[in-house]
Amino acid sequence: MKEKLKKFIANVLAGMLGSFIAFGLMVMLGFIVVSGIIMSLAEDQELVYEDAILRLSFDNPISEQSSVEPDMINFSINSTLGLKAITDAIESAKEDDQIRGIYLDLSSLQAGFASVQELRRSLIDFKTSDKFIVAHADSYSHGTYYLASVADELYLTPEGELEFSGLSADIVFFKSMLAKIGIEPVVIRHGKFKSAVEPFLQDEISEANEKQTRKYVQSLWNTLLEGVSEQRGMSVEQLNEMADKLSIRNSASAKSFGLVDELKYEDEVFASFKNHLELDEDEKISFV
Repeated sequence: MKEKLKKFIANVLAGMLGSFIAFGLMVMLGFIVVSGIIMSLAEDQELVYEDAILRLSFDNPISEQSSVEPDMINFSINSTLGLKAITDAIESAKEDDQIRGIYLDLSSLQAGFASVQELRRSLIDFKTSDKFIVAHADSYSHGTYYLASVADELYLTPEGELEFSGLSADIVFFKSMLAKIGIEPVVIRHGKFKSAVEPFLQDEISEANEKQTRKYVQSLWNTLLEGVSEQRGMSVEQLNEMADKLSIRNSASAKSFGLVDELKYEDEVFASFKNHLELDEDEKISFV
């Protein structure tokens, strides 16, 4: 009996000790993660000097809200910038006398059309401060070019590309595939334009769905054309003709048709910043 009691007490104590050790390790790990977050945020707080340029690059997807999440496996911090945080930064730069302009690094942009429109509106508002906006990319998609068109100076890498051929939509249909594997979807819907389930019920687009798809794609294209037309000083008719004839085939044609101002590498763009900021050749540009 005594032996069993001793074993029981020993097991309880061992369990308690293990719990205390695990708790201590969790506290230490939490402290390390929090310290990492603080250090990461501190490192991101660059000093703002006079004649600075706000640099905006979009390598990560733009979310609705900013977030900072610890990566417990790699002991690192995953941070995501939200749309509002970016537009707030643009608004702050507009009012900040130490910020002379904005550099848009647009080789990548992971955002929906609505987010791009919101960013574009913020940049157009920024221009009312008489500060400059310069855009550069190794290649422009329709979305990145729509955003870049607000820039006072719009550059493209000499070997780069600019997509300007009109918008399209692709719809994949699954009816035949489902029939081959013996699945029959059961759907309840009302009205011709309830097309979300069409890919499971048909092998081709319905007349109603084609009509509404054409309408919203054309609406997006018209919005893009009108925005580019207003900022680049070209007519919508000119821009439509370029797209219809596939006139923009390479960087040289993008420049010759006036969609970009010059063909430059990024270091050449940085050299032009020194003219904006009246810096000597050996002076460094202050980016925020």
